[in-house]
Amino acid sequence: MPETTSGTSRLNDNYTPRHGWLQPGGPAYMCASDVAVGPDDYVYLIVRRPGQVVVHDPDGQFVRTFGLGVLSDDPHGITIAGREVICADTFGHVIRGFSFDGELLWTLGTVGVGSDTGVDPTIKDLFPRTASIVRAGPPFNMPTNVAVAANGDLFVSDGYGNTRIHRFSAKRELVTSWGHPGPAAGQFWIVHHVAITADGKVLVCDRGNERIQVFETDGTFIESWTGLQRPACMVPRPDGTVFVGELEWRPGAGSFTRGRIQQLLLARISVLDATGRVVSQSTVTDDERSFAFVSPHGMAIDSQGNLYVADLLITPATEPSRPMVQKFVPVA
Repeated sequence: MPETTSGTSRLNDNYTPRHGWLQPGGPAYMCASDVAVGPDDYVYLIVRRPGQVVVHDPDGQFVRTFGLGVLSDDPHGITIAGREVICADTFGHVIRGFSFDGELLWTLGTVGVGSDTGVDPTIKDLFPRTASIVRAGPPFNMPTNVAVAANGDLFVSDGYGNTRIHRFSAKRELVTSWGHPGPAAGQFWIVHHVAITADGKVLVCDRGNERIQVFETDGTFIESWTGLQRPACMVPRPDGTVFVGELEWRPGAGSFTRGRIQQLLLARISVLDATGRVVSQSTVTDDERSFAFVSPHGMAIDSQGNLYVADLLITPATEPSRPMVQKFVPVA
C-alpha cells in the first residue's frame, strides 16, 4: 500500500498521519507494545505473543526480527542507546540489552524471579493487582521501561509489580532507587515510563496517579505535572516540549484517582511545554477512526521529526484494517 497523507485529519496543527507507511511482511504477532528509532532511522518495535523485536526501515519495509525465544511473550518497553537495543521484559522481571543484529549482550535481574513487594501476581486485572503492592522492593518486579542519560546511566521504571525508579551506572551497577506505593509526591501507582529531558531531568509517567513527576537524577523530587489522563509514554524534545500518550478510560474501569469510571474518555496525544503546561491536545472523534487512538502505549521521534505511536490495543483480531504503529509527519 503506498504512503499517503490525504485527508484533513491531523494530530495537531504540526503533524499529519502518514497512512500506509508500515508495509506488509515479517512475522505475525498480536500487538506492538512500544517503538524506538535507531541512529539510522530504522524503526524497532517490541511486540507481544510471541515476544520479539521487529525492525522496519524508514519506508516501513520489514528488515529483520530478533529476541524470539529470549524475550517473554509479553515484553513491554524498548529503548535505543548508542549501539544497544534495551528491552524491558516485564513478565521476565529483567532488562535485556541486544546488539542491532540481535545478539543478547547482557541481562539485569534474575529471569523469572520478581522482587518481594507483596504484590499478588495471580490477579490478572492490572488495577487490583497493582493495588495489592504493599511495599517498594529492589530491582525488579515487572519492569516497564528504561531511559538512558547522556553519561550512560540507566533509569528503569519498575512499575507493574513494584513502585520504584532504579538508577544504574553505565557499568550497570545499582546506584540508587526511589519511590513507594501511594499518591504523595515521590510515590507511585503504576510507574509506566521514564524519560530524560535535554537538561537532564528525570520524567516519570505515574500512570495510576494520572500525572508526570519530575526528579533530579538522584531522585530528589522537583514537581508534578497534573491534569493528565493515564499518561503511558512520553518523548521529550530538544526544545523542552514533551509529547505524552494518554490512554482512554472505559466505563467500569478502576482508577486510583477517580474511583470507578462512569463514561468513556477517549485516548489522546498531548504536547506539554517545559513547565508541564498543555500546549496542544489531540482527541479524535469516531468519524476520524483512520488514526484514532485507543491505547497510545509507546512513542518515538526520528531524526526527521517524524512521530511514531504504538497503539497496544490495536490488533489484527480487533481491527485488522488499522495499523498497530502509526506514523505522523511534520506539516511543511
